[in-house]
Order: sequence, then structure tokens, then C-alpha cells
Amino acid sequence: MSRAAALSVFVLLITSTSLVAQQAAIRANGIIESQQTGFRFPDGTIQSTAATVTGGVPSVNGIAGAVTIVGNGGNTVSTASGTITVAGPYKRTLVVSPVPNNPTASGTALLNALASITTNSATNRYLLKLEPGIYDLGPNQLVMKSYVDIEGSGQSVTRIEGARGTGETETSFVDAAAIRGASVSELRQLTVVNTSSNMYGFGYAANGATDTRLSDVTLHAVGALVAPIGLFLENAGVDASGLTIVAKTALQGSGGIYISGASAAIRLSRSTMEVQAGEGSSGTGFTLAQGATAMIDSCTIVVEGGTSHTTGVMVNVGSATMTNSTVRVSGAPDRKGVATISNAASAIDIHDSRIIVGSVWNSFDVLALSKGTGSQLRAYSTLTDSASLGAPVCILTYSYTGTTSCPNPS
Repeated sequence: MSRAAALSVFVLLITSTSLVAQQAAIRANGIIESQQTGFRFPDGTIQSTAATVTGGVPSVNGIAGAVTIVGNGGNTVSTASGTITVAGPYKRTLVVSPVPNNPTASGTALLNALASITTNSATNRYLLKLEPGIYDLGPNQLVMKSYVDIEGSGQSVTRIEGARGTGETETSFVDAAAIRGASVSELRQLTVVNTSSNMYGFGYAANGATDTRLSDVTLHAVGALVAPIGLFLENAGVDASGLTIVAKTALQGSGGIYISGASAAIRLSRSTMEVQAGEGSSGTGFTLAQGATAMIDSCTIVVEGGTSHTTGVMVNVGSATMTNSTVRVSGAPDRKGVATISNAASAIDIHDSRIIVGSVWNSFDVLALSKGTGSQLRAYSTLTDSASLGAPVCILTYSYTGTTSCPNPS
């Protein structure tokens, strides 16, 4: 009985049309071949040809079978015409990432990302967000767009470099900047460096732009032979805070900020300027020309070096108000803290500030305050360490020697 039971485990029933194996599997050390109909599966379907994968891949990241793509963190997934689209959480924010170990390619990616924004408007503003890294523009200029802000990840970790310079024609001054500003835009939380060895290499410049902002930005103009300038404005209006400006030259004419034109205006606060004049040259921390206006608050302006003349703040036809600030000038034999030229359209008011140029009381070349004939220079509660010239109006202004008014050189 046990022998018969064992034989009943595997039984083949052969007919003219089928071979049936009951209670067991068919194993073959060779080929099992269907010459006509194919193979029937438990669900009743018959497959007569080899299975193929069409329109995709048999697995995704090693996951075989059905794969579902879902969004998270604000991402969304949509499909259309056989295409799967994963959309990020941002609608009008473009994130630019640096190309590893390739600042030039990173700079190209930045320029391309900005160029891709074409629907910017007053009701459709954009943010271009830069991840930490170096973005090298080479000789190209980044021209900002209205209603598009550019934001880095911090002044110490996001850096835009350029080598943009120009000739000596005034019409091309703005073209000498690594970044050119636009109306209704803001640049913030990054560093800009212009290393051009040509003429007039600027960090940031704007011409005719209005409602423009700079916030927590470092501007370096360190390569130009003539007049490297950190910030240059021509008939443009800028509200700036938290700036660090460094301008250096090996030849002549370095400047921190230069604004020119009747429509040029700046509100500057919480900022620092360091200007280093080159051999045989001059340097100026802040210059106003051709009717420009400025409000300067809580700033430090330092001008050093040079063998010619240096000035902290120069009002060359324009008007300014400076409060809670420090101006320090050293190095050149001819140095002025704050100066106005001989023009009735030149004026500056100084409140609660310090002007330091070196305590030389018998020199017409070393002056804390220098007022040009016909101009207006008024100082309120301001500390000076040297003589003043041109009879500025001084109210509660005192010197290191205890003088409570502006003394003339003896």
C-alpha cells in the first residue's frame, strides 16, 4: 500500500492535445518547447511570444514591478503625454547651484538662470537664489532685471567674480561693473569681486535705475589700474545697508562710492568703506557730483595711502547729510576729512560724527573740514582732530584740543 501511494504523487495524463502534471512540477535538464500555441498561465492567458518592456525601464533604482512617484516637501508630480513632471515647492524662485570645482561653469549657470526668467513683472516677481560657491563671470557683465531679486547664501560663502573693465570714455562707465543694477530689484547676502586690470573696474553700477536696493553685500574693486570703484551710480537711486566696500589700486584714483547726476541718490546705512590709493595717486571714500544727493548714517569711511591727496567725503556739486559716522584719512600729504568745492550747489550737514585726519594744526593741506567758497558745510556735535578751513558753520563741534568751534589754521 505504501508503494502505491508513493507512485500516485506524480501522474502524467497524455492526450492528443495536452500534457497534465498533477501534484508536482515538470523539471527538464534541457529545453521545454511549444511549437504551436504557446504557454497558458493560471489566469487563463496564453503567451506565444517572449515578454518585452516597452515605453520605460523594468525597474527604478532597483525597484522592480509597480513604481509610484510621489511628491514631498511641497513637490508635486504630474503626468502628460507619457512624461512625468516633478515640480518643486517654489513657483517664482530659481535656485542656482555651483558646478563642483568649476567657477566658470557656475558663472555660466548663473547667467543662464537669469536669462531664463522672462515673465517678470510688477505682479510676477522672482527670486534668484544662489547656493554657496564661487560664480565666475569672466569678462561678462551680469545685468539684473526689474522685479527680480538676487540673493546669495551669505557674504562669506557666496561669491560672484568678474574681470570687467573698460576704457576712459564716460559713456561706458557703467559697463565697467561686474554687476549692473536694474529698477525695482535687490542684490543681497553675497560678495562681488571685480579683478579687472583694465580701466575703471567697478563692483556694482546702475544707470537710470530707481527703487534699487543693496543689502548685506560686500563689493571689492581691487584690480583696475585707474579708478577702481566699489559702487558707481549714474542718475540712479539706491537704498543700501550693510555694505562692505573695498577699493584698491596700484596706480591712481580709487574710490569707495561715486554717484553722479541730478537724479542720483543714495541712502546708505550701517556700512564700511576701505579705500587704498596707489603710488602717486589719490583716493576718495565717497564722492557726489553733478547734483547727486546722499544720506549717510552709521557708516565708517577709511581712506589710506597715496602720495598725492586723499579725501574721506567730497561734495562736488551735490548735497549730503551724514550722521553717527566716522571718517578717517591717512597717508597722503594732502588730506581732507570732508570737503566741498567752491560752488553754491555743494552742501553737507554733519551730525554726531568723528572726522580724523591727523592733528596738524598749522597746515592748509591737512584739514578735518574744508569748505569751498560759496558752498555750505555745517557740523553739529562733531569731533575733529585737526583744523578746518573756509569758515564752516560749527555748532557744538569740538577738537581733540578742546576747541568748541572750527578753528582756522594758524
